[in-house]
Parts: sequence; structure tokens; C-alpha cells
Amino acid sequence: MEGEKSVLELLHSSIKVVTIFTTAQWANDHVSGGAYDVVICEQDELKPISFFATPSPVVAVAEMPELALNLPEKGVWYLALDGINDPGNLGTLIRIADWYGISSIYCSEDTVDTFNPKTISSSMGSFTRVNVYHGNLPEYLSTNGLPIYLTEMSGTPIDTLSNLEPGAIVIGSEAHGVREELRELPVTSISIRRIGGAESLNASVAAGIICDRLIQHTTP
Repeated sequence: MEGEKSVLELLHSSIKVVTIFTTAQWANDHVSGGAYDVVICEQDELKPISFFATPSPVVAVAEMPELALNLPEKGVWYLALDGINDPGNLGTLIRIADWYGISSIYCSEDTVDTFNPKTISSSMGSFTRVNVYHGNLPEYLSTNGLPIYLTEMSGTPIDTLSNLEPGAIVIGSEAHGVREELRELPVTSISIRRIGGAESLNASVAAGIICDRLIQHTTP
């Protein structure tokens, strides 16, 4: 991980940090007695291990957390991502989930890796608070019996719905939408009312609007 905000979030999480490569100034300001190695570097020495055009003053190496699958409980909103292949989009979706208090995201097997460097960077540290699972998405959704809200252009506008019970908010890929297998489940098809002429919305932008509309109407 790199970037000051992301690494600070990491240091305050339960994820095990192994090594921090950083400048003397950053270490002096932010590092204090952690159970990890600290390697002091000059700013230029961080360039070879940086994914950024302009390296940040800190890069951290941590152990990937291993998550045991936890299915969501009744009364809890969660995201279900089908075929999201842009790592920046996934990182932003993780950040959106964190903003709205959503602690779990369930992804199809062909959704981009959570630990892609761009995903981690785009999540701005939110990946430390949101559990992201990859696997058989139709199986996840059909197992727990919670409501499934399928987002698609032809769905019912959210602002016309009432008495919504928390469940899965399914976001499909921008190119292909959601797979047919998911449409065969008992779902409620929803959409965002379009006023102008744009053909579509970016997946993470749409998810942010939908989370805001749904969660505001179901949270006391």
C-alpha cells in the first residue's frame, strides 16, 4: 500500500503490517512503536517500488487478510458486484460501502481482485473496514433469503418504491449489465430516474446514488 492516508488507515486496522518504507520525516511524524520493521529511505529511493507517478513518502507491506465467508444477516444492506472489471471502480465501490455503513461486499468470480494496487489505492483505506468476498454470486444471493435489488435501466425508479426491506444491491458491469443467472432469482428490478440524455452512468456513480436513496429511506 502507498499514500499517506491509506497507510495511516492500515496502521489503525487489524491487518498485520510487515514493513514500512518511508522517509525519516514521515516516520518521525507518524510511526510509533508498531510491531513491524521500518526502513528509512530518501524520497527518490521510493520510486522503484511506487505505483504512483509521484511517489508518496510512505509505502507499506502487509499480510493479505484471509476472510471466512460470512453471509449477511436480516436487516442489513450489502453490495453484490457482478463482473466489475475496473480496479478503480471496485476501490470506489468499497469506499462508497464504507461511507454508508455497509460492511460486506459479495463479488462474482470474474470481478477484479480486491488487492489490485489500483483497487487498494482507490478505496482510500476503506478496504480495512469492508469485507470483500469473491465467489459464486448467484449462490450467495440465493442462500440467505434476503431481498435482492437488481439495478438496471429498465427497472422501477427508486423514488416510486416504499417499504423496502434491506438486502442486496446488485451492481452489474457497465458493458454487460448483470448476468442472466441473476435475473432468474426472485429480484426487484430498480433504477435511477433519468432526466437528461446521458446513455448510462459509471457503475460506482450509480451505486453511490442508489445507496443514498435506499439507505436514507430505511435507516431511522
